[in-house]
Amino acid sequence: MSNSMKSLWLLTDDNTLAVGERFLSLARTTFRIPVSFEQPAEPDRTLRLALSPALSPMAYQVTVREEQISIQAGSAEALWEGAVHFLTAFGTRVDDVLPVPHEYTYNYDPVRDSLDNSALLPPVLPDAQAERQYAAGGNTVQSPDWLQDM
Repeated sequence: MSNSMKSLWLLTDDNTLAVGERFLSLARTTFRIPVSFEQPAEPDRTLRLALSPALSPMAYQVTVREEQISIQAGSAEALWEGAVHFLTAFGTRVDDVLPVPHEYTYNYDPVRDSLDNSALLPPVLPDAQAERQYAAGGNTVQSPDWLQDM
């Protein structure tokens, strides 16, 4: 793999063309190299955008191997998120120099990767079952007992 990207050939189909068009101008600005749907005379890297029915609707996978870059997703919205992830991972300049694209794989699935902390919250009981307690300092204001656990 060469030290830096010289050109990027963008491969799409009818289902991914809209995302590709959005990505095209952003990639040109970010990488400052030729990015095109047309095959260059000597393509340096190829980026393929594809929808995959095997992925959940908001899941995406970014894979960088040698001169091949692949972004697959379960929907067009997730494909755009994957494209933005790729631009963030490889388009951030340090001292006006882009990082060298390296072997890289990132899988995101919101169902698998979501954080569920609902077990940390106390149960909210109906008014009839909640004990009412006076606030500190002998106030006349009462609140449900489960509020103290928060």
